[in-house]
Amino acid sequence: MEIKIKKVVGVDEKEVLDRRHNLWLGISLDNKWFDKNNISRLIDFGLKNTKETLLLLVPGRMQATNFMYFNKMRRARALKKAFTEEAKKLEEINEITDRLDNNQRSKIIVADYDDICSANHIKQREVLFREFAEQGLFYKKVMSIAKKALINRGRTVTVDRTEGVALYILQELPMFIDGVKSLDFKEIHTVILYPGLSEMNDLILSIKKDEDFSVLRQKLDIKNRTGFVDIEYSPSRQVPR
Repeated sequence: MEIKIKKVVGVDEKEVLDRRHNLWLGISLDNKWFDKNNISRLIDFGLKNTKETLLLLVPGRMQATNFMYFNKMRRARALKKAFTEEAKKLEEINEITDRLDNNQRSKIIVADYDDICSANHIKQREVLFREFAEQGLFYKKVMSIAKKALINRGRTVTVDRTEGVALYILQELPMFIDGVKSLDFKEIHTVILYPGLSEMNDLILSIKKDEDFSVLRQKLDIKNRTGFVDIEYSPSRQVPR
């Protein structure tokens, strides 16, 4: 099945097809869409359309936050499960990349959350945590996204649980706002390929453009234009984010 671009947000579709951005994939550990076949096709598409390199981000320990608050796991158990699932996914990715030629493999960067925690990412993450702590408009928008994630998974919604899920959102927001970079490489990856748009995309655009977030935007000191490519296969097989 051929990958198709359904919609592009944040940048122009022509920029993506003209290979003006380094692309990245956020490999979900709990979204069944990301099976071996779909990841393989997505890598093929990414390699054809990326500027220099293609980054594959496996969340690693960050996924423990979701296991804790979606599945009510204790922290140690959640971390162990996150590392176990990460290892399985990395094995799948290795099997996929082994079939590629040397030139293609040289363009692929595989990273986990700790691999992309640059000084800029950490600084922006702190800014977002502080803004969330003020419990203003930003807090309300992040909590709305977290609440819908709990409802979509059939989980009981409480303030504590919703704030817990919000931690995952706060950790990943800098990647969407200003791009993602592996500590071991120079390229900044600014456009993500992912099946499906969500309220998260609205929040990212609001942070970048709305007057309500002008002060937050200044604190974040955003340097890069970033985008989101909503992709699908034909026939479409969409799984909510």
